[in-house]
Amino acid sequence: MRCGTADDAPVDAGKSTNEVRSFGDLQLGDRVPSFYVRAVTGPHANKSVCYVCRYLDRPVAMIVVRSFSPGLTELLRGIDTVVDESRSVGLRSFVVFVAPTNPPDADSRTLSARVQTLGFDEKLSIPLTVAAAFDDAATRPGSRPADVTVVLYRRQQVVTTVGMRRDDLTKPKIRDLLERLRRLPDEP
Repeated sequence: MRCGTADDAPVDAGKSTNEVRSFGDLQLGDRVPSFYVRAVTGPHANKSVCYVCRYLDRPVAMIVVRSFSPGLTELLRGIDTVVDESRSVGLRSFVVFVAPTNPPDADSRTLSARVQTLGFDEKLSIPLTVAAAFDDAATRPGSRPADVTVVLYRRQQVVTTVGMRRDDLTKPKIRDLLERLRRLPDEP
């Protein structure tokens, strides 16, 4: 598979033996599929980019946000700090804000403005992006996807995935995730 082409799609590119339909489905050892997002902040702002392709085999923290939760800002600031401290060993990160499908007026333009404001107000250097809504309801009928999903991966293979509801994003949970992220570049 060649990353970085328009033919790359989240559900088709680089699947492991487990079929990945959503980020909530990613399991330990799964290959992270390539996918395009609209960059809101950073050097690629206002462009379509595949960060999975850009970061290739580096250790990466991918954060998928479906709703602005209490503790989200603290998590993003913490990840930004850890990545900045570990940039020399290749650690990278990016955040994907998923455009809501309800209410109908909550489109990606509204979300992009909110994401851009968050990045500016918090002085985040982590790339903030927006993607179209993923069809998580089809994969787990009767359940809704996590509000925030943190996927840590190396060489495009999932090392850790943690999905959290709004109230799960507590200080102890954030500290644990940041410790896992600090260890990511040293894991085999």
